[in-house]
Amino acid sequence: MSTYISIYTGNPTKDMNDGTVVSENGSFTSPLTVTLNATKEEVKYIKCAVRCMSGYATVGDTVLTFEGANKERWQMALDNDYDDETVKSASFTSSLVISDEIENKNKIFWVRASSVKTETPSNDQGVSLKLDATIKAVD
Repeated sequence: MSTYISIYTGNPTKDMNDGTVVSENGSFTSPLTVTLNATKEEVKYIKCAVRCMSGYATVGDTVLTFEGANKERWQMALDNDYDDETVKSASFTSSLVISDEIENKNKIFWVRASSVKTETPSNDQGVSLKLDATIKAVD
């Protein structure tokens, strides 16, 4: 777990402190995972959150991006009180900029993973979610 800020999955709740920390630095202890049927060009959505440890907050923009060979199949969108069905109408992009200060409460965003018919079955561990933020101590 990062010292100051982390990403969470496991159906985190807006403005709460729940969820499971997503593994960091390639440890794969708790990665974002999804199983897709490429023959159907399947798409799935994962509810995630980002939050700072107690006593810390972000300064300026927090930027989330994907890195890796198949990064174009992964996108993100800020939450707009979506649920598993309404999130399909969200505007997904390859990177996400969060301008609001992130404190010790879940800031929800969604990840969309997609497949294409030309894929062969694989356990692709080559895509990483990168978080870039400046952190400050708060009173």
